[in-house]
Amino acid sequence: MSIEYSVPELAELVERYKILSSAILLFAGLFAKHLIVRRVLKVSELKGEDKRHQINTLKNVSNIGLFILMLLLWSTELQQFALSLTAFMVAFVLATREFIQCLLGFVYLVSARPFRIGDWIQIGDTIGEVVETNWLKIVLLEVDEHTYEYTGRHVYIPNNKLIHNTVINQNFMRRYAVHNFTLVTDSDVNVFSLKEDLEQLASQYCSHFNDIAERYKSFIEKRMEIDLNMLEPGVRITTNKFGKFETEVSIFCPTEEAVKIEQQISTGFMQKWHEARNALYASNANSLNRPACQMSMFNQI
Repeated sequence: MSIEYSVPELAELVERYKILSSAILLFAGLFAKHLIVRRVLKVSELKGEDKRHQINTLKNVSNIGLFILMLLLWSTELQQFALSLTAFMVAFVLATREFIQCLLGFVYLVSARPFRIGDWIQIGDTIGEVVETNWLKIVLLEVDEHTYEYTGRHVYIPNNKLIHNTVINQNFMRRYAVHNFTLVTDSDVNVFSLKEDLEQLASQYCSHFNDIAERYKSFIEKRMEIDLNMLEPGVRITTNKFGKFETEVSIFCPTEEAVKIEQQISTGFMQKWHEARNALYASNANSLNRPACQMSMFNQI
């Protein structure tokens, strides 16, 4: 026995059992989205491609489609509800303004596209890799700004932060970065006499990737349409409020080697600094011993 329904009859049936129809529609939509996402993940694993951006877009489009279908299904009830409870809606908007700002932030994100899945960005004091975006939030895999390594923590940032904070796309830092560090020493040794040695040390430990760094710098200049002068290591010497020397070193290096090169340069510099201080102490000791010897000879005479 077959059961056949015409389009008007189906529409009347859906209208009569809206709750059941909504549940079936929601379940079918979510199930279909799950199957498609699993299929895309399986294909990307076989091909070795990064499909996170496509999967994120697919999730957002499917969620928007389900939301629109639910609005159409309940449009009559929603219209009556809106007309009869206008004052309530105004209060509701005021109470949920943060969520509305999140939706506006998502609209800004989709239209302006300041970043995409996989980019490194900075929002406020937080730096991380974008792993997911949706209507309400951005999910970042946090990156330590000093070591350029993943901390293992996920940071959830509401989309309204895109409206109130500056978003910095630092995707070029994923491979190479301008790494800065400071060496603090006592003032008994003139650090300016060691500046040239420090510059040579920095150039020595950065020499093995100069060609790749030059190409990457050219790529950044072409993409950003600016001229950059960051290949040569920079050394700047200042003093702090405690009267100690602060030697600031700036190098353009691979992010995964930044901490290693910093330690190598620091080790070489401190060795030269201790050698200079020992030589200074030995010279002072000799100058103090010379008058004592002269006095001893005078007494003998």
